[in-house]
Amino acid sequence: MRIMRILTKLFIFSLLTLSLATSAYANKREPLDRIIAIVAEKAVAQSELDLIYNKFRAKIPVKQISNEDLKQQALESLIMTKIQLQTAKKFGIDIDASRLTEIISNIAKSKNKTISELKKSLEEEGISYDDFRADIKNQIIIDALQKNYIQQSVTVSKNEVYNYLQSADNAKSLGIIFKVRQYSLPLPNYANEEESEDILKAANDLVKKLNSEKLIADNFMSKYKITTKETDYQPINKFPSHFHPELLDLQIGEATSPVKASDTYRVLQLISKKLAEEGEVTKKYKIQHILIKPNDNMSNEQAKERLNTVLKELKAGKSFAELAKIYSEDPGSSTRGGNIGWITADLLDPKFAKKIEGLEINKVSDAFQSSFGWHIAIVNEVKVDDDSQKMIEEKAYSTIYERKSKEKLNSWLNELREDTFVKILDNKNA
Repeated sequence: MRIMRILTKLFIFSLLTLSLATSAYANKREPLDRIIAIVAEKAVAQSELDLIYNKFRAKIPVKQISNEDLKQQALESLIMTKIQLQTAKKFGIDIDASRLTEIISNIAKSKNKTISELKKSLEEEGISYDDFRADIKNQIIIDALQKNYIQQSVTVSKNEVYNYLQSADNAKSLGIIFKVRQYSLPLPNYANEEESEDILKAANDLVKKLNSEKLIADNFMSKYKITTKETDYQPINKFPSHFHPELLDLQIGEATSPVKASDTYRVLQLISKKLAEEGEVTKKYKIQHILIKPNDNMSNEQAKERLNTVLKELKAGKSFAELAKIYSEDPGSSTRGGNIGWITADLLDPKFAKKIEGLEINKVSDAFQSSFGWHIAIVNEVKVDDDSQKMIEEKAYSTIYERKSKEKLNSWLNELREDTFVKILDNKNA
């Protein structure tokens, strides 16, 4: 360790000497790039900081943050980028040049440009294409590093999801809405203690019947003058707070314990609950498809013709799954034999959905076009299922996972920062 410290000091001294020498020369000639910091024995140049600072300054008005404070933020951002890239290198995380070119090509296409046109627009903005390419590469590598760490470090248990859903505040923030049937059992006017106990006993009997899915006799309802009222879907905060703990924990069809309000005992039976954005759950389809996308090298007609060739191979007896792995350009499903899984029509491209809804089970479609390109598809199964509870649990899981991911990642990045040797040489004029 002593030897490493000596070597590090010598390395910094040599860099300082080089920096001073180049600065002295710059007084007579054009200014040269300065070394402003060392990150794990790697030099950080002034030009790198200038690039980051200019990006920040273009997005944030001076009235929000001073130049000096923004420079400090830019420097810290640059340091963290260097640390993460060096960490990624240790783990062997990288991206090859052809894949990077493909990603940049997709970025250009999303802006309705070719790569040449993208280069030109970058030049007009004062950004070199090489800097842009390097920046995209760094973003991809850092994103892969962070995702790799999160996947290995973050877990969410079923118990965590359950406990999360027991909070009225969490239910409200998730957008869970409840549909209930309210049973009201009125107390007689000026009811004595015995009469009140009798009504309470009837209310408890009602809960038992509801929870055991037994029919409630008309004479029971009339004897205790029980009335019912069904609510529309509404959030948890629209119900009296004393119902919240039980209502959050009920299964469909179950009822809360009776609660006395004024001169009436009330019982709530859960009819349904779902996410507010969910809408009405209809048919679900289990689908496989093969996608061919038109591009610069393949016209719309050529893409369709290629898909018709795939159809001929299918009719000749080849496996849909194997052909999907070979031909499909949908990265999300091709490796799974074109399997999209269970999905509702409203989550599909409108033209794709229309085709699927008219398909017979296990019958391959002809070639059809959507906004993504040309497809052939097959519907393996159709079901009508209310997955509201599953969707609620999945959203709760995602919310917890996202929160824990941010916490874990921030903690890990802070540890990396603390454990990495960083020396800021001169930032007065940075």
